Amino acid sequence: MSKRVLILGGTGFIGRHVLKEILESGVASHIRIADKRPAQTTYQGDLEKLYTDKIVEYKQANLSNPQHVTKAFANDAGKYDWVINLAAETRYGQEDNAYKQFVLDLSLLCAQEAEKQGVEKYIEFSTGHGMYSSGKKGATEKDTAKPWTLLAKYKLNAEEEIKKKKKEMSKASTYHCTTCYRLWTR
Repeated sequence: MSKRVLILGGTGFIGRHVLKEILESGVASHIRIADKRPAQTTYQGDLEKLYTDKIVEYKQANLSNPQHVTKAFANDAGKYDWVINLAAETRYGQEDNAYKQFVLDLSLLCAQEAEKQGVEKYIEFSTGHGMYSSGKKGATEKDTAKPWTLLAKYKLNAEEEIKKKKKEMSKASTYHCTTCYRLWTR
């Protein structure tokens, strides 16, 4: 069965590659990208053409705004089966309140709306960068998170809050992305 997919924050580096994978897999009948930035204003390279695929729709949305989140999820054709949240403030050096609003609060708003809409699967992408000790020893998912950046601190807070609500949000999953340089092979 083809899935209706909503990708929140889908014009960034990870988002364009998630879009590419979903399109190539053929699992989706409709994909909406909801982001504050249109794909044309971000460097997409040869992936920009993905956003013009006939099953891809773009909706501009500031996902830290509850009304924009509601509009991103709204669709006359019915609810989304999968919601993938990639949206977050990823620039370093921002003030604490910027990360709270654009990482923690944004993630919780999107997760709550996904639950309210009854989506089949909500996927929250987190970060592996800055999440574990800054030492030279590599970390695994089994290690205790010790965030050393504000971005990682607020991503971890979002994960923990979503996990607390997991009984109500039974369809939620969290995935960590480490620093990505290439998600494809040549």
